[in-house]
Amino acid sequence: MKNLVFHHTSQVITSENYPYGFRLKTTKHDSIEFKKGHGFRHVSQTINPKNGQLNKPKKSTYYQIMLLAKNEIGHVEVITQRFYTDDDINQTCKFLHEQYGNFTDEQIKDIASTLLLHLLASIKAMVIYTGAEIEQVKPLYDSAIETCKKIMNTGANSWNEINLDCNAIESCKKPDFNPFVVTNYGI
Repeated sequence: MKNLVFHHTSQVITSENYPYGFRLKTTKHDSIEFKKGHGFRHVSQTINPKNGQLNKPKKSTYYQIMLLAKNEIGHVEVITQRFYTDDDINQTCKFLHEQYGNFTDEQIKDIASTLLLHLLASIKAMVIYTGAEIEQVKPLYDSAIETCKKIMNTGANSWNEINLDCNAIESCKKPDFNPFVVTNYGI
């Protein structure tokens, strides 16, 4: 990543001289809102330079993981992470290990429960949609599942212990498997 300075999810980042229309400048406040079971969303709010009052906050959609950072020229960036693929899981767990101190204990436990659900869904999807055998797939996820449970219970920074073997998982797929082929018309 670029030279970013990450901020704790509870911090509000204030930017001065933020453009407001074509000619005016104002102050902008950026923060992160967290809702258990939903995730994180970016909230920004500017001050109306014409009357000095706060404008209505602008809120993004929820993401699984989000942090605010300032880049080398002082601009605020929103960094998001996700658990959609096995590669995403490995990359996100590395990010979480490195940025652990920027999240609260409640947030860490909620992220771990979200990851646990994704891991369990991945196992089921592998069996249904790729024809993989559960006996082959499940052991490849067992260590990550146990680590998620440990993080959920203790809040420990064990994210670096999660590293899925994407090649082994990929090799479990049956070649030319198509779950959507109609084999019986029910007549």
